[in-house]
Amino acid sequence: YLDGEAYFDVAHDASRAFRVHTGRMTVEQRGTRFTVIGFADDPHNVVAVAEGVVEVTGKDGGAGVILNPADVAEVSLSGTVSARRNVSIEKYFSWVDGLVRFDQETVAEAALIIRRRFGINLYIADSTLARRRFTGTLRASSLYRDLRGLALLLDAEYERRGRDVVFSSQKDPPR
Repeated sequence: YLDGEAYFDVAHDASRAFRVHTGRMTVEQRGTRFTVIGFADDPHNVVAVAEGVVEVTGKDGGAGVILNPADVAEVSLSGTVSARRNVSIEKYFSWVDGLVRFDQETVAEAALIIRRRFGINLYIADSTLARRRFTGTLRASSLYRDLRGLALLLDAEYERRGRDVVFSSQKDPPR
């Protein structure tokens, strides 16, 4: 049972099923490497498959969805499963190596991921900045330097207080 994020590398054993349960889905592996992002308060839970096959069944009681390598399933709050096939899955596994990849996420979405992955609080001071989107990578080994770089990219001010970081719109934007 999972409320969080986990990476699994499991050998298939036909006599014993391996299942991961979240509040809205069950993932049954069939010999595979996969990741499950199953936070109870997220609008979607996610399963990404790197190798092998998994079946994802939502709590809505619908038929299970079979995922193969490079497939990603999202499970809604109601438990409905939708799959995307042959997608780039690197961002779903990068955290295992101390990296977090973002692909057109909003700054607000990124702040939540950064808090969960790195244990710091990234506060966004205004809603316009929170809605901005970006693509990039943050590394655990250079997190604060990378966040300063992100602030520059966003034309935002950066302020660090211990494990809290605040992004705010610049008072006098560059000309």
